[in-house]
Amino acid sequence: MGTSHQKPENPNERLLQAKAYQRIRNWLTLVDLLLTLLLLGVVLMFRLQRFFLQMATWFSFRPFQIFFFFLTFSLFFLVFRLPLTFFGGYVLEKRFHLSNHTLKSWLIETLKKEILSFGLMTILVFLLFGLIWADPN
Repeated sequence: MGTSHQKPENPNERLLQAKAYQRIRNWLTLVDLLLTLLLLGVVLMFRLQRFFLQMATWFSFRPFQIFFFFLTFSLFFLVFRLPLTFFGGYVLEKRFHLSNHTLKSWLIETLKKEILSFGLMTILVFLLFGLIWADPN
């Protein structure tokens, strides 16, 4: 990757930078997938799901338990994936002049995305548990 990360004037240089950017994005996607698998392995190996469940049992109402379990589980993943998210979503975009976000605006946008994603996934988790509870067997 000996190409400069300045805005290219030449169309051939622009193509080379686009390819370099996409190559890095592909690697980041692969690293993110492997990191997710590694974190799932850590959760299972160190039985962290029991810790998350123990924290969730502070609530006696089952839907609150599910929500709190999913929240702690999600926060665990968020903390470990944040550096990769920062590099791929802010640093890399700036390096290739694809974003004019300030750090503050990027953080706000990322926070909004994470909250929306968590909200939608929470609905799906509750639907899944609803299906499980609805089956008498």
